[in-house]
Amino acid sequence: MMRKKSFVIAGLIFVLLLAASMGWAAQYTIKLAHNLPPTSESLYHQAALKFKEQVEKAAQGKVVVQIFPSAQLGSDVSVAKKVQSGAVEMEIITANKLGSFYPGIDLYSLPFLLNDFDLAATVFKASIHQKVSEELEKKTGLKSLAFVAAGFRNITNSKHPINKPADIKDLKIRVPKNKIEIATFKALGGNPVNIPGSELYSALQQGVADGQDGSAAWAYAKKVYEVQKYLAVTHHQLSTSTMIINARYFYELPRDIQQAITQAAAETREYWQELSKNADQDIIEKFKAKGMKITYPDLKPFIEAVQPVYKEFAQRVGGMDRIKAVQAIK
Repeated sequence: MMRKKSFVIAGLIFVLLLAASMGWAAQYTIKLAHNLPPTSESLYHQAALKFKEQVEKAAQGKVVVQIFPSAQLGSDVSVAKKVQSGAVEMEIITANKLGSFYPGIDLYSLPFLLNDFDLAATVFKASIHQKVSEELEKKTGLKSLAFVAAGFRNITNSKHPINKPADIKDLKIRVPKNKIEIATFKALGGNPVNIPGSELYSALQQGVADGQDGSAAWAYAKKVYEVQKYLAVTHHQLSTSTMIINARYFYELPRDIQQAITQAAAETREYWQELSKNADQDIIEKFKAKGMKITYPDLKPFIEAVQPVYKEFAQRVGGMDRIKAVQAIK
């Protein structure tokens, strides 16, 4: 009888240890998805790892974060819908992909609106951004936990150097499915095409698109240098990214878990922003080392060409007064 009891106890201990090792002992499991590969060069993944480390530490074992990189749970927009419904708890996503959920966030998709990482950080702490975040949450149920300037968007292609807007006219450029960014490239005279990020490499390799516009770190993580010859440093948009969570899920959590998530997100934001800033400074040299030919166009003609985009989309992003409020921040 005693022997049988010992076996039962030993079995229970084994099950408990196994459960703990697999995260079953945690009271809350958070799925965190993003669309970039799980590499040291992927800033999304590094931010996800930082958040996981910080929140699990702050929550003292009550929370386990499961990271799903490389669009394992679906495209970024489809995952955002899953976060909205509660099927997935969290996602790291470029803000421009949320324009179809809440048009006001496309404020940050306007070309040449932000020209400096430090300026962007100031904007994201201002009341105007707080209002944008509150509207996003109210209208979509998506709560922004961290919002950063992820990197300047540039233009790569496989045909020829870009030194002026006219050089874009014969190029099919892959851009995100975002009305403002599509309009931006039409204003520059290009032929924008929409291709999911997961299909970008093959599309460039097969000539479905001649080039792409993306932040330097994002493009490098996608290895576009293997299928592109030219990179024009246009800095036409300071791409922004956000870490979102299902708002209802967040507010139903115990207060201490909410605080752990908020604290971890704040620490992740600072780490992620510095990582993005440093990477953006270094990444062009990495492209050059891979054999890409780099040009630095005079940006004045590009800025002049896209001015109609502001008038066309002012109402979509909250009105010209909101745009001017951001432009007035120093």
